[in-house]
Amino acid sequence: MTIELQGPLLSVLLATLLVPLAPLAHIFLMRRFKHKQDPFGFLIFGCLIYALTWLGVDLFLNSSSPDLGSKIVAGLSTVAFFGLGYAEVFSMVCRGFSLRILIDIFLNGPFSMDMVVSNYGEGRGVDWMLKKRISGIESMGLVKWKNTHLTIASNRALLFGKLGIWFKRVLKLGLGG
Repeated sequence: MTIELQGPLLSVLLATLLVPLAPLAHIFLMRRFKHKQDPFGFLIFGCLIYALTWLGVDLFLNSSSPDLGSKIVAGLSTVAFFGLGYAEVFSMVCRGFSLRILIDIFLNGPFSMDMVVSNYGEGRGVDWMLKKRISGIESMGLVKWKNTHLTIASNRALLFGKLGIWFKRVLKLGLGG
């Protein structure tokens, strides 16, 4: 029995073999353009380099395959899977609350609860993190301040809130973030 490497199987294999391009391009861009301070933009660009490289190599090596549609769907699905997986890992490293606490304790030794709260994020504190997060969702038009209270700012925010509650209920995730 022989397995021919062509069509969708070759597309998936190429996408899998080329996956290191996404983090390599991302890291290169972040180091090359340090002054830009846009890690998520560079992440998207790194994943785009990966996807376009896969497409070029796939079309070159897999052009004799008659099932163009299925090989493109198979390969793009694999590229999307790895690209989104890498984006999630990078996001957790950059924005993960629990991971940041672990890093702070690793770098600075044992912390009491008060020390965790005040030293979070290289000494900026939990208040800084909450203000930063609120500022982010405020700039997206999801919340707004009415006097001293934070409120839902749009129907879109209301929809996101309802969808979040629904997903948490379906996936039995509980109250946490």
